[in-house]
Amino acid sequence: MSKQANEKRALVLLIRELSAPLEPIPPGAGAAPGRLAGVRAVIFDVYGTLFVSGSGDIDAAGASPSALDDALAGAGFRTLGPDGAARALANFTGAILREHAAMKEAGADCPEVDILEIWRACLEEMKAGGRLAGDITPRAVMRLAAGYECRANPAWPMPGMAGALARLRAAGMSLGIVSNAQFYSPLLFDALVGQSPAELGFEPALTLWSYLEREAKPSARLFAKLTGAAERRLGLKPGEMLFVGNDMLNDILPAQAAGLRTALFAGDRRSLRMRKDHAACRAAKPDLVLGRLEDLPRCLGAD
Repeated sequence: MSKQANEKRALVLLIRELSAPLEPIPPGAGAAPGRLAGVRAVIFDVYGTLFVSGSGDIDAAGASPSALDDALAGAGFRTLGPDGAARALANFTGAILREHAAMKEAGADCPEVDILEIWRACLEEMKAGGRLAGDITPRAVMRLAAGYECRANPAWPMPGMAGALARLRAAGMSLGIVSNAQFYSPLLFDALVGQSPAELGFEPALTLWSYLEREAKPSARLFAKLTGAAERRLGLKPGEMLFVGNDMLNDILPAQAAGLRTALFAGDRRSLRMRKDHAACRAAKPDLVLGRLEDLPRCLGAD
């Protein structure tokens, strides 16, 4: 087994060890499953749609010094001095904000950081200031980032997810992902479902992770790249694709603007984002509103 494969396996085991079942909290909003014909591909968001998100979203995880202390220890680090973890989190948040500002100045509409770069810079700053003990290796930084995420924003497969994907795939539909994510996000599938995204049937041409694109939803560029790849590689028109997500602003609006049909996933109160303070979100109407993922294949005639 290669070094890279061993590192991936270690991270998968870490995520599995730190994860526990989470049930969605029904929001009480009325689902409107309905029926849609002519859909040849289904594109999903991850956090709050395919996976229950303890904080509601990858971007919404609350800062937790105790979680960071545990994650640092698990990666072989130890803070030195008073309030070490709290100061580290403040540095971490500040570094993300500075990187976002720099990327926007360089022309990014919705910038996305690489969380490994952020954590490494924070750790090096702490060590230079005499506030950290431990070796800053790539493996340690990955364990820290994944360990902190699992503690601050636990995730678990949404009920019915694997079955719904299998039924859509059996009906001949292509599957894809467009999600705000970091390097540990694809590993959730391996760790908690037992199959990689590719093994579950997600098409590489239809799969975009924000940390690799350095652009986050609701960026129009992500959806333009998706629709371009879908037509070139699979002969799919935008109107033949359905985007399923839990956020009216980050998922439904940009997908509709790109010509996709849309399904609002309203299965978990933690992550459902109606964005009623946003006029465009109040006016937008998704084609479907789903309360359960297992309803989706029937809505698309894949039952």
